[in-house]
Amino acid sequence: MKRTLFNALMLLTTVFSTVEASETIYENAEDRDINPWYIYDNTPAGASIENIYDNDKNSFVIELNGEGTANGFGLGHLPSHNHAWHNTTEKILELDTKFSAYYSFFVMVQTDQGRRFLYYSAMDNNRGKINSEYIHFGLGSARIDGAWHTERLELERDLQLYEPDNHIVEVDGILIRGNGRVDNILLTNEPPKLPDVTYEDAEDGSNQRWSVYDNNPVGASVSVIYDDAHQSQVIQLQGDATRNGYMIGNWAGRSGAWNERERTYLHWDMRYSEWFMFMVNVQTTDGQRYMYYTPSNQDRGVVNGQYIHHGLSAVSMNGEWHTFSRNLQEDLEDFEPGNKIVSVDGILIRGSGEVDKIVMSQHEALLPPTVYADFEDQNFDNWTIINNPSGYARMEIKSPSFNGSTACGRFIATGGSAQNLYRLPIFNKNQTILEIEVGGYDGINMPHYLLGVEVDTDLGERFMFWDSYRNHIHATDTKTVYSESVYLKYQSPIELVRGYRYAPQDQVELFRVDIQEYLEELEPGNKIKEVRYFVTGGGWLDNIRLVSE
Repeated sequence: MKRTLFNALMLLTTVFSTVEASETIYENAEDRDINPWYIYDNTPAGASIENIYDNDKNSFVIELNGEGTANGFGLGHLPSHNHAWHNTTEKILELDTKFSAYYSFFVMVQTDQGRRFLYYSAMDNNRGKINSEYIHFGLGSARIDGAWHTERLELERDLQLYEPDNHIVEVDGILIRGNGRVDNILLTNEPPKLPDVTYEDAEDGSNQRWSVYDNNPVGASVSVIYDDAHQSQVIQLQGDATRNGYMIGNWAGRSGAWNERERTYLHWDMRYSEWFMFMVNVQTTDGQRYMYYTPSNQDRGVVNGQYIHHGLSAVSMNGEWHTFSRNLQEDLEDFEPGNKIVSVDGILIRGSGEVDKIVMSQHEALLPPTVYADFEDQNFDNWTIINNPSGYARMEIKSPSFNGSTACGRFIATGGSAQNLYRLPIFNKNQTILEIEVGGYDGINMPHYLLGVEVDTDLGERFMFWDSYRNHIHATDTKTVYSESVYLKYQSPIELVRGYRYAPQDQVELFRVDIQEYLEELEPGNKIKEVRYFVTGGGWLDNIRLVSE
């Protein structure tokens, strides 16, 4: 039997332990042999198996010839047969394929609930569970282009998409129908580390990947333009607000559908100055769903059965470029626990604006800083005074006057009473490190004040505040409950008072806190779901932002 086992030890330096990684190669054709292949369906007669040299691949491969899918070829076998693989430890299948016509293959597995055939074919849609033994997955019609493709299939994951409580006991072989060539058939226990796939970056100058799926009223267009702020070519969508709709990709089973099965993180850049609807078209184990995003500060959850809504916050339509990264599977299970994404097929957008760098990935993107206030626009439109006991709370734009600072722009000046509170909406689910430039106005003392955030966590809403007055009196970090509200109070990592012998009036410092880290200091194991508001009691502040690291 043609079977080669490779083992490697990977050092996990973070925990100083080893994990054994392995793969078993069942076919690479380099021995010029066709054993142990066999023809399991020779009706009509004449099917053949050959070991030949492929010029495109520059290696020997296995060629399967017959009457299309009427003939069947096997490697491995059912568990009762001597040629069964009986592989109990490696459940990720890799193989190279080259076909010019429709084909399918069936991976034979034994599970906790009996025999299963995981059935893959060159279709654009997934049929799911066909009967008690067959579960179907579409690999996409683009696979029959006569070129080589590498498939990496996580068999246990695919099984559990439709049978969540079932587990593979062993993998026993593969059955193939169709005329074509195959090579490098192996099982491994290492999940594939796939590169990101860019579905749009506009750099080729083409708009042909896009269509206007709703052109009523007429006149909507998709163009490629150069954007000075983004310093690149981007896709411009222009029409009658949300009455027109634009699409990249397609619905499952139609030409152009992405059929993205391996990557569930979506990253994209966008610039909008109006309301938009950004909908990701996915197939799930419970049917068609649209992961639905708008510039809302709230999540609506399930809307009309098929739409799963999450808000990206009102900041997302402020006319500036923003980068978003969404874990689509996590967003789906926020409101439909247990439902699984089978494929991501495209994006539908309503609203006029610009988009760029649409990427699917296996991991979350490192997002650029999200700036919520730099005061260059010289207004406080998004701010609210939420506590004003003295009646003197105010917000002003002041020109900075300080020494040695790299800060630029304007500062917010607030005053009146130490009990004043000012709030700025944030609504960010992806970034939890807060940075603010503090201080920098010469000739004016600034008494103690606090900086804080309102966050949604696994345990509910939390109010978190940093106050250097707690440093002055040597107060420990404290959790306090008032009625049903939970307040987490901390010493400040920098001095917030300016003047009064605490810090120079014109000194500018970076206030930086890892909100998640501080949360777990007082509530171990609790996790932030969303940073909702920035709250301050006063001060000279600039460049209020959340960052990823």
